[in-house]
Amino acid sequence: MPRTSRFNNMESASAFLTELYTAFGAKRSDGRVEVVRLARGPWRSKVAEHRVGVYEAMQSGLLFSRSQAELDSVFVAVNVPYRWNRLGLERPTP
Repeated sequence: MPRTSRFNNMESASAFLTELYTAFGAKRSDGRVEVVRLARGPWRSKVAEHRVGVYEAMQSGLLFSRSQAELDSVFVAVNVPYRWNRLGLERPTP
């Protein structure tokens, strides 16, 4: 792991990353949120060398402000069986 990473080791990073089964969109005017759930098989990843890149999701300001997201590490995962489920609209629970 890079010295600046918030993860102590690859195991803790993998545990965090592989629990991401749901993606959320913006809250709509009626209070519902776009939700997409992911079904996938085993995930094996490794740390990749960071090369200067463009990370629009983190830098555009559309999803996060610059103070809400920063690059921790770059990971590579290959041959991960997955399937995106249909987009749904849900009301957030308090």
